[in-house]
Amino acid sequence: MEVATGSHQLKITNYSQTKLIGVGMHFASGPFSVGGCTWAIHYYPGGAKKFHESYISLGLSLCHGPKTANVLFKFTLLDCNETPLKDAESKLFLQTFSLSDVWAVKFMKKEMFEASDYLKGDSFIIHYMISDDASSSEESWWKHQQLLVVSDRFRLDRMKLTCEFLLCKDLDVDRLSSALVLAEQHNCKQLKAASLKYITSQRILIPVMATDGFKHLIASCPWMLQEINASYSHETTNDEIRFGLSTLLLALCVLWIVAMYFALLFGKI
Repeated sequence: MEVATGSHQLKITNYSQTKLIGVGMHFASGPFSVGGCTWAIHYYPGGAKKFHESYISLGLSLCHGPKTANVLFKFTLLDCNETPLKDAESKLFLQTFSLSDVWAVKFMKKEMFEASDYLKGDSFIIHYMISDDASSSEESWWKHQQLLVVSDRFRLDRMKLTCEFLLCKDLDVDRLSSALVLAEQHNCKQLKAASLKYITSQRILIPVMATDGFKHLIASCPWMLQEINASYSHETTNDEIRFGLSTLLLALCVLWIVAMYFALLFGKI
C-alpha cells in the first residue's frame, strides 16, 4: 500500500495587523485533501491558548474524512518569496486526529519571529507537509524508525516516546535485532526493555540469531549479547538451561572475534 503524502501553503500578509487579534483567534487556510481526508491549517497570531500568548501558534484540523486519522506532518516557515532559510524553523509531529479535531502548538516566540528573516514586507508563508499512516506494516515500521531518529536529533521527547511505543507494538523475530540497535544508538529505554522482554518471554533467541539483523546487532553492539544473556538469566530458574545459554553466547562472542581477526588479517575489511 502506498503512503499518501501532500503539502499546502498558507500565506500571511499584513502580519502587523493580524497580531492584533486576541488569544485563541485564528486565520485558516482553504481546505485541501490528502489520503481521502480534508484538512485546514490554522494560524494563531496571538497564540492558541493563554500560555501560548508570547508565541505564534500553528494548528491543523481534520475537516472531513474517517472518524480517526493517524498522520505524520511538518510545519516549516518560509519568507514571502517561498524560500526556506538555511536553518529554516521547522517542526515535525505525529498525531492522531478525530473528525473536527483542532490541534495547535506554540511554534515560535513572537520576538524571535519578528526579528527573523521570515518576515519580509510584513508577510511570510507557512508550508505544511503531511503523510497518511494508512500504510502497510513494513512501511509503518520503517517510518517510525526514521521519525524516532529525527525526534532524538532535535530533542522532541514526546514524539520520541510515541515512536518507541509504536515500534514496541510491532516487534517480531525479524525486527528485534534492528530494534535493539536503534534503542542503543538513540537511548530508547522503553524500546530496549520491550525487545529484551520479548526475546525472553517468547523463548525465540535461536530464530532471532538466524536473522540477518542479528549479524548487524553483534557487529554494531557486541555488548548486547551479554545483556541478552543477563535478561535470560533473570527470567530462567533452571541452572542447566542458564549455563547452556551462557556458554552459547560466549562461544558466539569468541567466534565473532576470531572472524573479525581473520577478516582484518586477509584485508577483507
